[in-house]
Amino acid sequence: MGSAAAKKLRFPFAPPTEAGREIDLKSGFRSRHVAIGGSLRRLGRLAIGLMFATGLSAVAAPLETPHPGPLPTPAGEPIELVATLPGLLLNGVAISPTGRIFVSLPRWAGTATPGVVEVLPDGSYRPFPGGKWHEWRPGMPASQGFVAVRSINADSDGNLWVVDEGQPSVGVKDTQFTDVIPKIVQIDVARGEVVDSYPLSRDVAPPGAKFGHMRVDKNYLYVTEPGLGSLVVIDRKTRQAHRRLMNAKAAKADPTINPAFAGVPLARPGQVPQIHLDHIEIDATGKKLFFMTLFGPTLFSIEIADLTDWSLSEQDLERRISVEGPVPPATGLRRDDKGDLYICAITEFAILRRKHDGGWDVVSRDPRIYVPNSPSFGPDGDLYFPVSLLPGFPSIGINGPSAVYRINLGRSG
Repeated sequence: MGSAAAKKLRFPFAPPTEAGREIDLKSGFRSRHVAIGGSLRRLGRLAIGLMFATGLSAVAAPLETPHPGPLPTPAGEPIELVATLPGLLLNGVAISPTGRIFVSLPRWAGTATPGVVEVLPDGSYRPFPGGKWHEWRPGMPASQGFVAVRSINADSDGNLWVVDEGQPSVGVKDTQFTDVIPKIVQIDVARGEVVDSYPLSRDVAPPGAKFGHMRVDKNYLYVTEPGLGSLVVIDRKTRQAHRRLMNAKAAKADPTINPAFAGVPLARPGQVPQIHLDHIEIDATGKKLFFMTLFGPTLFSIEIADLTDWSLSEQDLERRISVEGPVPPATGLRRDDKGDLYICAITEFAILRRKHDGGWDVVSRDPRIYVPNSPSFGPDGDLYFPVSLLPGFPSIGINGPSAVYRINLGRSG
């Protein structure tokens, strides 16, 4: 298992100028301190890839960079291959309480995909739930079809939740698809049937809004909106959707952060993608919601009781936000039963763990953990996560197909 919690987190896989540097968590993760250990040929391409990964469309001007450096040496827990999905792009995995594996497939750059598939025990896959949900094409009604799946989430009651952004490709203007609106789809896994759908009106999905990750509890659905920077909360009883934190500074990307990859900035000054509130997680008590922007550098939280008190103004809500501590740029966030947070650290080829006592360790570092995305725990306690060489990302010597991996955190041996 990973090393014991420490006051400082060492990033051994760092550019030569910062080799072996320890990051003081009190001062916070800053982009200049965190780096991929393989220089990118053209950082503008990475910016494009990040736009695909988050559903945003701004593209940074390219920067010429040195040749790729060495890849990291595997460390921590080994990763195990679960399945490969050649020719597909993966942006999330969700494991049902019975161990069934589901993967979300975005529709980026106009590429038609099934939207959601189930990975079968033999490694093959099939569209889920099947039928017309996977047949949407431009011009067709979208109320009963997956248009552009952004993420999926499995709950403890046997439901698979699907966030469908409703916009079929990056860079396409909203006005070109006026009949398509975002929606949250609920699927009963055991029955293999869609049992509900929550369309998102323009009140909570104004022009420029994009939708990211979601969590669910007995009373509410929580959906991130990284396009403008807000959180959509849907009351499951009344079905009323509320746009929250829309003016909170904590929900907005820090424009001064320019993530460093092998010591080279992501983009030119002023052209860094601004990806706002993107990741959320409910704490182990069920009373608090963690949240962060894609690049960090801070993890925040707010009490769910405050978030769902509709009498509180935006100003009141902002005053109730707490600072939890620093975090690196991340493409995925997931909590275990103990309350530890697992972070897909995009600049580290690693899955990191923020322990509930505030300490950090490296769960696994491996060159195959390149662009890891939304992870999920299985009923055996193992952590599953997908990887894809997203459009625009340089291979830096990694040319494998899209795949789902797992880390043995719950099984013995």
